Amino acid sequence: MKNYRILMVMIVGCCCMLSCSNSNSCRISSDIALQISFYGDSIDTLGVYREYVKPIDSLSLWGVGNDSVIYNNSKSIRTISLPLQNIATTTQFAMLINGINDTLTINHTNNDTFVSLECGCFTLHTIENISESAMLFDSISYIDNEIGIAQTENIRLFWR
Repeated sequence: MKNYRILMVMIVGCCCMLSCSNSNSCRISSDIALQISFYGDSIDTLGVYREYVKPIDSLSLWGVGNDSVIYNNSKSIRTISLPLQNIATTTQFAMLINGINDTLTINHTNNDTFVSLECGCFTLHTIENISESAMLFDSISYIDNEIGIAQTENIRLFWR
């Protein structure tokens, strides 16, 4: 009976050791970016307000203060993903939309968040406000001010 218990303990111990894995890789995407969608709006014949996805025909976009081209004459753009600066609280992007220059300015706070030993810290952001210089957009709708690990729609830009 004593040998049976020792054998059972050894079998359970081996199973536990084999089921454990030492994975040093982070399985969470570190791509934390502001998600902006382009919309139009109208009032239909019944007087009901409608929002609809309205793609940008031609978009070039790059970061101000660096040489990073994010979109280069991209066509039929419905949604864009913009990485925000982790140190500064203002991030700017120069845009060329359908041949018109504009600058998008995003004011945000940065929150360093510890995720795990494997992943380390991520910088999450909270949008304070967004402005643009050329007045291409009729309005800005804030859907979710918190920019985190989950890639969700944060902003809707309504344009003519």
